[in-house]
This record gives sequence, structure tokens and C-alpha cells, in this order.
Amino acid sequence: MKYLPLLLIFTSCSYFTRSHEAEATDPMPELQERISLYCSLSADKYVDGYVDMSCDSAGFTALHGVVCEGLDVSIFEDPTTPGKLCRKPGCPCFVNGEDKGSKSNWSKDMEIMTQLNLAVRPNPSLVDRRIDYGNDNQWVVCDAIDAKEKIGRCQMSSKLANNWTGLSSKGSLTSQSSDDALFQNVGFQAHLDVISVLASWKIYGAITGGEKKLLENQAKRQPNNGLYQAAWSRFGGRDAKEVARLLLDKFPGDRLPNESDWSTDYLYQRDEGTGDWLPGTGSDEYYGTDFLLAAWVLTTN
Repeated sequence: MKYLPLLLIFTSCSYFTRSHEAEATDPMPELQERISLYCSLSADKYVDGYVDMSCDSAGFTALHGVVCEGLDVSIFEDPTTPGKLCRKPGCPCFVNGEDKGSKSNWSKDMEIMTQLNLAVRPNPSLVDRRIDYGNDNQWVVCDAIDAKEKIGRCQMSSKLANNWTGLSSKGSLTSQSSDDALFQNVGFQAHLDVISVLASWKIYGAITGGEKKLLENQAKRQPNNGLYQAAWSRFGGRDAKEVARLLLDKFPGDRLPNESDWSTDYLYQRDEGTGDWLPGTGSDEYYGTDFLLAAWVLTTN
């Protein structure tokens, strides 16, 4: 019996060591390996050089191409109108005023995603053509099914227009025009707000105090959203290794995610608590763009 206390101490210490061994291991090399794996596996799924997400293809090709090589967003430029961008190559989603898959042939979310891509994958000639097209059209950059949709989807804000100047070889990369009002959105709009902050970071080299607060608020609102956690981590929030483990635990290690994992092809634009986070009944394989972008935010310079 006199050895029992020592045995208990030894056992407790051994358990403590084992239980914290995983936490002590640096997850970043494994995260980099999985980025490479997902880029390789998803490349086999590209359709004619882009990520096929129906009439959201331009935006998700842009996000995927932030991380993975071999994707060029200029494929979405209208071949008949320099600087005009469309949801899919050849502009089939909205034709002659008719909804062929979308109520407009472009949108603000496509714009934000494309700007983030071009901040990472510069294409000065495309940027300059876009500026010329935007200026020629007072930054109403698409057609839509009615006036309400045209204002909501096609009229770019002054911030989005200014971002093109920041991206341009002729523009200044030193400052942003203003600090946006910070209404806390939810769902897909919250995701676009975070993408917009990431675009600001890569275009201007910094974010505003208001944008930093937005990232904090969204990270606290959705603690299991890996993109929000990664973005907040970059600016003084959650520990980066903790976020890396969150991503590694959530996403498969030997394959791309599919419908047996959750019910949407890009998880982090949906709030946790919706049915999108639950397994689906089909077998569709996804591109893994959600994992890739969050992991890139953690690991990029």
C-alpha cells in the first residue's frame, strides 16, 4: 500500500503527458500537407479550367485559385466586352434579359471574391480593363432581371470600385477610402463580409480597426467556423495552432469532403445550426474550397 500514492502520481502524470501530446505537436506541417492534397485532388475535378459551381462558378473559382495553382479568373471575362465579367465562361447564366440560372450575370459577391483572387494572383491587364469598363458604366457592371435586382446585384459600392484602383498597377496600395459601418450580418452575408476584409488585407496590406472588430464579432458568433477563426487569428485573436487543429479535425485527411460529411459544397458560408452542417443523403464530392481558404489564411505570409 505504501507504493500506491507513488503509482497514482505516476499514472496521472503519464495520462497528462499522453492527453496533451497531440496539443504539443505542431499541426502546421500537417495543415500544409493537406492543402497540397486538396489542391491535387480538386484539380482532377476542374471543368475546362474552372471550379464548376453552376452560376456561382466565378466566385468559387476565384477563392479556390487564391490557394491552388492553375486557375485564371480571366476565363470569366466576356469575350465580346473587355472588362465585363460573368458568372460562368461564355456568360450563359443570364441571356437577353432572361434568367438562365441566375437573375443577373454578375453580383457583388462575385466582385469581392474576384478582388481577393487578384490581390494574390495579380493580372494588371485584366484589372485595368475592369476599371475602364466600370468607369464607362458608372460601376453598374451587369444586367439583371429587373431594376431592384440590378441595384442590389450590379451597382458596385464606392469601396468595391476603389479596390480596383488599389489592385491596379496605376493605383496606390497605401490606404483605404473609409472604415465601413459594421452591422453584424449572419449567414452568407457574414461570409462575404469576412471575404471583403481579407481582400482589404491583401490589397492594402492592412485592415481598419472596424474591420478587425468585424472579424472578432464573427469569430465569437460562430466559434466552429474555421474561416472566421482563421481570419480572427491573423489579427490577434484565437491561437493559430488551435485553429489549425479545428480544421484538421473537421475535414477528411485522405480525401475531399463529400455529402456524407455535410450537405453543402462550401460549408463556411453557412451558419452552424442550419441543416447545411448535417450529413446529406447523397454522395456528391466537393472541391474543398472551404478548407483550402481557411487553411491559407492561417499559413500565408
